Amino acid sequence: MMETIGEFLYSLLAGIGKLLLVAVIVWMIGLIILLFRELFRAGDLNIRTYLYKVWKMLLVCNEFIAYGSLIVGPIMAYRTEGDERLGYIMLSISGLILSVIYIYIRKRVKGIDLFKFNQK
Repeated sequence: MMETIGEFLYSLLAGIGKLLLVAVIVWMIGLIILLFRELFRAGDLNIRTYLYKVWKMLLVCNEFIAYGSLIVGPIMAYRTEGDERLGYIMLSISGLILSVIYIYIRKRVKGIDLFKFNQK
């Protein structure tokens, strides 16, 4: 029983770790693109707006990776067999948990209006 719970928690934390690692890699690629866009833009480099864009890109990368894992995780779990299937299922569950957290944060800071579509 304890062995099963330990394996479950280990797989869950491994799934969250994989998601965050992929998000950081995508963020680093986006930083290179953003840096070149800012360097070759006419005018001076405003550090405050550049750092705001960097922070915004980090948040967006984390969100999109979590949302994408909800699509990729079940597909990969369906295509694999054995112990790897548990990893992909836990990746999907980790993505679901992170997606709920990100949507809750967005709702609390008024980033998106989830329940107000075109209301004036």
